[in-house]
Amino acid sequence: MTTSHDRRLRPAALRKTVLDMAYAGSTVHIGCAFSLIELLAVLYRDHLRYPDNDPLASGRDYLVVRNCVVLF
Repeated sequence: MTTSHDRRLRPAALRKTVLDMAYAGSTVHIGCAFSLIELLAVLYRDHLRYPDNDPLASGRDYLVVRNCVVLF
């Protein structure tokens, strides 16, 4: 069963969100975000442990992204 959380993490939806945010912020530097979309979608959808409603839950995974480099 597909949840609304799964739909939000589809690469096409994420690309639209990036474009909307770039347009709203009057910025054109989207290359880094676009290059990480598929990787982040798969990590958050299928591998990382985190509850939707409690970002401070114990036992959750953390993902650090810095300068388009992903550390897990």
